[in-house]
Amino acid sequence: MWLTALPAISTPVWQGKRQVYLTSLVILGVLHALAILFVSGLVAEFFDSINALEKNTEYTLHHSFIQTALPMILMLPASIVIALLRWAERVSAEHLGQNYIVQVRLKLFRHLMFADLRAAQRFSHGAMALRFVTDLNGLRQWVALGLARLLVMFSTIIVVLVVLAWQQILLMSVVFLSLLIAVSLCTFIGSKLPRAIRSIRKFRARLAATVTDRINTATTVQAYNQEYREIRRVNRQSHSLYDATIKRAYIVGALYASLEATTVLTTALVLIAASQLVIEKHISSADIAAIMTLLGLLLTPLRDMGRIVDYWQQWKISNEKILRFLDSPRRNIKIGKKPSLEGTSTGQISARKISIEGILKISDFEIKAGEHIFLEGKNGTGKTTLLFTLAGILPLNTGQIELDNTPLVSDHNIRVSQKNIALVSPDIGLMRGSLLRNLSYANTHINQTELDSIIRRCNLGDIIERLPRGLDSKLSEGGKNLSLGERKRIMLARALLMNPHLLLLDELDAHLDAHSFKIIEHTLSQFPGTIIEVSHQRKLNLQKSTRHWLLQEQKIHEYNT
Repeated sequence: MWLTALPAISTPVWQGKRQVYLTSLVILGVLHALAILFVSGLVAEFFDSINALEKNTEYTLHHSFIQTALPMILMLPASIVIALLRWAERVSAEHLGQNYIVQVRLKLFRHLMFADLRAAQRFSHGAMALRFVTDLNGLRQWVALGLARLLVMFSTIIVVLVVLAWQQILLMSVVFLSLLIAVSLCTFIGSKLPRAIRSIRKFRARLAATVTDRINTATTVQAYNQEYREIRRVNRQSHSLYDATIKRAYIVGALYASLEATTVLTTALVLIAASQLVIEKHISSADIAAIMTLLGLLLTPLRDMGRIVDYWQQWKISNEKILRFLDSPRRNIKIGKKPSLEGTSTGQISARKISIEGILKISDFEIKAGEHIFLEGKNGTGKTTLLFTLAGILPLNTGQIELDNTPLVSDHNIRVSQKNIALVSPDIGLMRGSLLRNLSYANTHINQTELDSIIRRCNLGDIIERLPRGLDSKLSEGGKNLSLGERKRIMLARALLMNPHLLLLDELDAHLDAHSFKIIEHTLSQFPGTIIEVSHQRKLNLQKSTRHWLLQEQKIHEYNT
């Protein structure tokens, strides 16, 4: 049962350093088996000495003390060894789980960072939260608490069964049969879990998506007086999740109950078999005490089988969802040294036979260095998509784009171009963190002189003075503790700190008052590179050669005003 999906796992468990942890867990299982065999031997020795003392009254007090007390004294170091083995097992298991999850998390995040944005938009924030929280936790639980425990438990059982087979094949057969029954019950009952787990995941994802969305749109809810409606929605979704969780609890409870029943049945069968062996004088009553001690120590981990099956079923579903995400399209980015365009003209663009599905048919265009392109078009024609493609965020379907004679984007491939191209768009907002971190996000090597110059040119001084800690003040997610106009000025400053050759502006004038617009207009008039501007309202009046483009019917039309 536990090996059926291993070929399809997102990241193999048995790679690299994890092989050491897996091997150590097997060794710990063997050592644990030897330890409990030693303890059962001490129990047999103790009862043998008691029986001998009852039959032989000529034992001296000193001799009887040694015979009876020594096994009990040795129990103390034996119990310490067993405790240390369990401690080592837990530490090794957590090392295994965390090492595995770090690799999977980085794999997921790397895929997210290079994901095709159009494909990534199919996944809601709630679904992405499930990938990075619930699914990763499901993988960790299986590896650290399921697989690790299974390795130790099976290693222990195999060693004990071998020893039992060597001493009494009948007892070994009874224990082995009971284990087969336990595994069969776990397999049968555990097969009912996936449906329940999928229901829980579905309702949890819906609830997470609802809460995440309402947090971001709380103002909208309050503006339309829909507070109680949203509370009722969350209440319904919470009860659906509650019901699904209870259904899963019935199945897991049945697992635990069946294993408890199997444990009791195994104890009874072993006791009956051992009693028969005593009658036939194959073993002594002291051996029965040792066998029951061994059985108790052996069957205790068996109760964990229910939890292990639960972890396994959750792992399969989590792994399936992660694989589905990893199969989503990625941008083909040629990672390597970023093209250096220093010393050449700044912002000359050449496009040859480019096309963007649903946005732009095969087209050619040239933009001279330092020109200002004013791009217009109806809503939905793809102006923003065109800017994102020029910025190297979205791929072309065909053709090639060059910036200052250096290929940047071509035929489904995107070369790292962000060093020389900066995009200012409402879709590329501010991040949580300090104002300084946001300003220097794309250029972490700026010096104070450059920073002061940009702050002055974008007139950020009033914002910095108003914030309690100046540049070190924390911005909320999306910069929502700032006005829309202030966010635009900060985003422009962030872009200019890159010293780009091409500046792409998407609705930069939106939500700007006349004073802020004039500041930005003055700032951009000093920009030496090429500017492509998308706007439905005001056109920037720059001291540059300006061309007017209209994106219509998937073609670029140039016109004169």
